[in-house]
Amino acid sequence: MYARLLALCCLLSVSAIAGGFKTTTPVAVELYLKSSGDISPGVLRQVKANLASLLRVAGLQVGWWSVRNQFSGVDGDLIIVNLQGTCDPWAPGSDLFPEDPKVLASTAVSDGRVLPFSKLDCRAVNEFLSDSLQTMPGPQRERVYTRALARLVAHEVYHVVTQSTEHMRTGIAKAKVTPDDLIREHFDFDGLLLSEPHPVEPAPPGQDVEGGR
Repeated sequence: MYARLLALCCLLSVSAIAGGFKTTTPVAVELYLKSSGDISPGVLRQVKANLASLLRVAGLQVGWWSVRNQFSGVDGDLIIVNLQGTCDPWAPGSDLFPEDPKVLASTAVSDGRVLPFSKLDCRAVNEFLSDSLQTMPGPQRERVYTRALARLVAHEVYHVVTQSTEHMRTGIAKAKVTPDDLIREHFDFDGLLLSEPHPVEPAPPGQDVEGGR
């Protein structure tokens, strides 16, 4: 079973969240971004930078784990994220064949426990953002694309760290995303801190969002 972040292509009406998490101590997490497809070092570097910035504001201290330091231990909770498909803002059309174009990212759940194993389907993301990205010049296109990937991974980190399959009403932790959410300049956790496991005002429980173009 998966707690899935799915794509909604129409704009949504959402209520503002009242409050957030309360904490003063950052929580340490180690992230391992594992690619089972194709991602350039430059794109991966930008995804990591954007992701670290998003999570730092949300109260998480991020470290990066790799197979090269597998015997040196982990400084915080380890979350493994598998990047599937070609994660490239200029991915060719032949790469755009996701298993389900509505599912952008997901995290494993077993017996009610959110497991630290997530995946991001770059094929679905490429298809989802294709119309929005095609008119952008090169540097802007890469910047917007890598920021979008970071926002999707941050959503899955939210599920793992809070051990919740529920969603918030606004921001990265909401259930429904649009292309505009992923490409616009400002889109974050709307003041939530992920160091506490219990949201103040969660969105109504239910399956993560689905939609289509």
